Amino acid sequence: MKKRVIISICLIVCFSYANSQIAIGPKSGINFSTETFKMQYEQDEKDAKKVPAIGYIFGGIFNVKINKLITVQPEILFIQKGARINSTIDTYYSQITTNYLSGSLLTKFTHDYQSTTLFLDIGPYYGYWMDAKVKIRCEEKIMKFEYSFNDEPTKQVSADNRFDFGLSLGGGISHNLGIGDVFFDIHYIHGFSDLRKYEGAPYYSRLSNRSLAFSFGYLIYLTKS
Repeated sequence: MKKRVIISICLIVCFSYANSQIAIGPKSGINFSTETFKMQYEQDEKDAKKVPAIGYIFGGIFNVKINKLITVQPEILFIQKGARINSTIDTYYSQITTNYLSGSLLTKFTHDYQSTTLFLDIGPYYGYWMDAKVKIRCEEKIMKFEYSFNDEPTKQVSADNRFDFGLSLGGGISHNLGIGDVFFDIHYIHGFSDLRKYEGAPYYSRLSNRSLAFSFGYLIYLTKS
């Protein structure tokens, strides 16, 4: 009986996908990001101003239109995140640019109007922090160097958590053009993970990613319903 149920479910899923509209394509864009944290001292908070760090996005997407209202869209993206702090009293600034390989699974709610589609989407993402670069300006000098990861937390220093989990929420518009659809979307990306591993360091502030991403791309139909 169980085998029959499993076989029936598999057949239904296969039949659904066989009758779905499937498309693949590239996606790229720009990302404005920051990290949530607090300075150790109150005066540092007054002397510093957090501004978005600007990075880029590129990767590929796989789009499966289940029906007129719902589409499932897995994405594999390279995305730059990070944070920047500007001094309010001089020309000093400090910026870290973090590079992530990120996978997400979005559920899209669509509304078609002739050859144009409006959509809203939501879904989880999971990212791996591959590397990072730091840029510091002090007076007239600019220093650049590779970020060195600390993998083992101690009682004095917190360590880096290189795995990031969060939620992507957004929407956009697509338009039929040639053999596929050209699209533009906007996403707010909210990280839930604490990017620090804490083992009792004397000063600690939770650190999480926040981003606002603008991207565009082109979906090529493999099958069309």
